[in-house]
Amino acid sequence: MAIELDLSSTPLGVGFSKSYVRIWRAEYRKMNAPGGQSEGAHVLLHVMAYVYKPVDDQQQPIDQKVLFAPWAEILAQPGDDYIAQCYAWLHNQPEFVGGEAV
Repeated sequence: MAIELDLSSTPLGVGFSKSYVRIWRAEYRKMNAPGGQSEGAHVLLHVMAYVYKPVDDQQQPIDQKVLFAPWAEILAQPGDDYIAQCYAWLHNQPEFVGGEAV
């Protein structure tokens, strides 16, 4: 699973068309606010963008982001499993709208 997306800008200072974006890691976290009040469960999505689909582990990403998603929002997404639901959530975020599932 991945998203093909036109990136208008990257930390390299240029954009890339049809970049390959994938979730590198999805971490479930139970968060507590100061004072011990529960903020509920969240997912940290570590997302990597590449110029094209990596062919080996040596290819370096052109951009990377960490997104913070409420667990309930992930579970509300369509998909057969947790990762599919994470990608569905990602597709709904403004910077990933217009991307194509690949």
